[in-house]
Amino acid sequence: MTVRRTFLLYCPATDQNITDVLGRANYSYYFVLKRFTPLLAELGDVRPLPELGQLAAAVAEVRSAGGEPVLMLFAPPHETVLDPPCPVVPVFAWEFDTIPDEEFGGDSRSNWAQVLSGAGMAITHSEFAVASVRRSL
Repeated sequence: MTVRRTFLLYCPATDQNITDVLGRANYSYYFVLKRFTPLLAELGDVRPLPELGQLAAAVAEVRSAGGEPVLMLFAPPHETVLDPPCPVVPVFAWEFDTIPDEEFGGDSRSNWAQVLSGAGMAITHSEFAVASVRRSL
């Protein structure tokens, strides 16, 4: 029996708010998500996740139906879920030669090196970003 993968897609910008957030920080992740969705649909089921607070319930629902959930996080790594109930794949952009590698403001997610190391996988928008992450890890 093969288990069907379900990609839970999260992005802070949504169909409902994209016109309000255009030009603001991180709005472009919406367009990246839109381009990835057809590919992900070829690899498994695709399900939007409107809020990260709904992750545990969505994961339980997918598993109860016999699926294997993976959260595709179209946002900067510091917006990830700590101790997620399923694998998380951050999909992010980065334009600098180092990534944040220190905790600040009492939020361990601000240390991207730690977040990405814990995720074990990520998708970046460029080879430059891959090199930046590898140097920090």
